Amino acid sequence: MLKRSNIMQNMLMNNIALLNLTQQLIEQLQKQSNQKAEGIFTTACPNVDVFYQAHGQQHQPTLYTPGFVFLFSGEKSTQLGQMHYVYNATQGLLLTGVYPVYCDASASEQEPLIGIQIRFDRMQVAQLMHQITQRMTEIQTIEHAVTKPTGFLAVRITPAIQVALYGLLSTLRDEVACDLFVPTHIQNLIYSALDQAEVRAFIAGWVAQDGRFAQFLQATDFILRQLNQPITLKDIAAHAGMSIPTLQRAFKHYAADSPMQYIKKVRLSHAYVHLTQTTCTVQSAAYAVGYESVSQFSREFKRYYGQSPQGIKRG
Repeated sequence: MLKRSNIMQNMLMNNIALLNLTQQLIEQLQKQSNQKAEGIFTTACPNVDVFYQAHGQQHQPTLYTPGFVFLFSGEKSTQLGQMHYVYNATQGLLLTGVYPVYCDASASEQEPLIGIQIRFDRMQVAQLMHQITQRMTEIQTIEHAVTKPTGFLAVRITPAIQVALYGLLSTLRDEVACDLFVPTHIQNLIYSALDQAEVRAFIAGWVAQDGRFAQFLQATDFILRQLNQPITLKDIAAHAGMSIPTLQRAFKHYAADSPMQYIKKVRLSHAYVHLTQTTCTVQSAAYAVGYESVSQFSREFKRYYGQSPQGIKRG
């Protein structure tokens, strides 16, 4: 019991160190970019963002991308179909696809939402897994045992993950070190998470790239590449090697949306990023994500975000 208590105390101290380091990084990025106090802050590494939010929010549209999301303060929850996911200072999220979903955020001035998002693609993970399987036959066995791949996994935060996160966050404060060492730190983070059997199985299902889930991911990859162009169900199905009815069932199962609903949400999510993180106009944001009518874009944007794109831009 005493040993477990010491471990928990050490993890709490580690989280405080991670929280302090992230806050320092956010303050540094705020000064560099003259950004507002809350929001997502792009680091020197394009695949890593840190974020700060001092107020709670319900039913907030959020676009998740492949990679990790970790919180050092506050809590978020999201739902995909019938599955409910919660992440906070004790467990993070691992994702293998692009998912537009609604989230609830628990945050306040006293306990703001502070965390980090780390993006990586399937090929990066596949290469790392290949190197590991040369040395660990256990992972090779798990690869064949995966039967029900999904897009979300709650990941228990361990001391090894905390150490890997500390190395990554420390590196992000220096642009030269960032260019040189961030890929290694991200590999170390993935490797640290692979100590958990459920993470190994989850990632093995992602890199295997066979079966219906792989076809679903191929369909979403095609959508993202064609986001500013007209997209038809026929084109998506042909690219993924599925019939249109099978494609529709796959999206309902893995994304809890129809393909066309998925496309609309992803387009609006990308437009939100354009409006909040660049100087583009509402019209250019609409065209950039494939809308031909700015008025239709504005209607659908307000319905999704509860605020007009003009209002988001002014805010």
